[in-house]
Amino acid sequence: MAAPSRFVPLVLAAAVVVAVSVALSSVLGLVDRVVSLWERARALSPVAEWALLISLVGVALLLVWLLAWLLWPRKKTPKLASRSIHARVESAASQGIDVSAAQNELASLEARKASGQLYIAVFGHISSGKSSLINALAPGCSAQTAATGGTTTEVTHYDWVTAGGDNAVLADVPGSQDSAARSDVALAEARRAHVVIYVCDGDLSASQWADVQMLAASAKPLILALNKQDRYADDELDSLRTHIAERFPRDARPPVVPCSAARQEVVEVTDADGNSHETVRDRPAAVDELRAAINRIIHSDPAALTSLRDHAVFELADQALNQAQRSHRRAKADQIVARHTRAAVVGALAAISPGSDLVIQGVIGAKLVRDLCSLFDVRVRDVDSDALLKAAGSRARNSSALVLAVAGNGLKAFPGIGTVSGGLTHAVAYGLLFDAFGRALVRTLVEQGDLNQKQALANLDEALGEPLPARARRIAAMAIDMARKPSS
Repeated sequence: MAAPSRFVPLVLAAAVVVAVSVALSSVLGLVDRVVSLWERARALSPVAEWALLISLVGVALLLVWLLAWLLWPRKKTPKLASRSIHARVESAASQGIDVSAAQNELASLEARKASGQLYIAVFGHISSGKSSLINALAPGCSAQTAATGGTTTEVTHYDWVTAGGDNAVLADVPGSQDSAARSDVALAEARRAHVVIYVCDGDLSASQWADVQMLAASAKPLILALNKQDRYADDELDSLRTHIAERFPRDARPPVVPCSAARQEVVEVTDADGNSHETVRDRPAAVDELRAAINRIIHSDPAALTSLRDHAVFELADQALNQAQRSHRRAKADQIVARHTRAAVVGALAAISPGSDLVIQGVIGAKLVRDLCSLFDVRVRDVDSDALLKAAGSRARNSSALVLAVAGNGLKAFPGIGTVSGGLTHAVAYGLLFDAFGRALVRTLVEQGDLNQKQALANLDEALGEPLPARARRIAAMAIDMARKPSS
């Protein structure tokens, strides 16, 4: 068995030799033809010689351009456009879906575009000095600051005129590690901005690096503001800036800009008598380099800044719309399951034989599968539906003793039901089984995107293993109400 493994490298080597030989032969043949054409052109006239030279240069340039076009990395074209997202919102609204979140994003974008202002989000961990840095960049804006972390709990906007005379808005956002909800608020505002300033005061920790990568993924212009620069000596600062920059790909390194907000410091001074004592003095802000970096970015390609911002907001609106559609669909699915569970209880109360499998194997079960698949835009064949119902019926029979016991206990919560028509225990049991089957189908369709039988049965087992008393009492109340109606 070892011979074939030794033979493979020889075959590959021979193939490489043949390929190189063919390529070399082709190149030599092409050179020979070019030389022949050149000699003929020279023999004809100088005009023919120049015409051939220009043609050869043109072909060479065309080949170089083609190779560059094929090999050079290009930015992806945004997938979302204003017309498509607005059309989706209108379509969803016509279906009764709550599209207010998506509409708010689009309305906010239009208002910002109408204002003509540049939006700059100041992002970072709590206690990184974001608010103080805003005060240093735009004196008098009175951003809320405090000695303890987590002061900024919502987005606050402050008008600012940049060093280049541009009208801008500085957005002070919650600290990214404050809480999950506030982190989401901060990230969303960063995506709505033209430029993002990420504030740190040292090398990036794992969580800060995750923040920066998340921001960089949105393709927004990013500035890393290395705050509290006065804590470092010049050589330490240069080394730290280089280290942070080198963590990024060479062609996507954001500027790492040292800065420092104004602050008070305690220093030791000696008076005229030679006595030493401590005093507090103001240390001025150092933000000129940061202002210059912002100015360079916002004037480098204003149209690109606007395009990137608009696309990011379209993505936010699209995500909000998708979430609304999922919530709407889930609510509809719950209604479908509740409706068919009720139908199963009614069928069980009307059944001549309490043991008949109206829950899973009957018409009601097949209709539940069809209705849920239709809601989730999943095509299902009758053979698939029949196989699933048969397998689910087997699962239900295996759990029938437990479910009947739970159903009986659920009925004990309603004294005085002896006068109600019989079959209640079986009706509640069918309702519990049908409710579990419906919830298992919904979970499978949400998570898998199709009617995966193996996963649906696993979800059914899990649903049947959940605590059922609360559901049993709810279904028992429904069954008792329906059982009493004919005699009322």
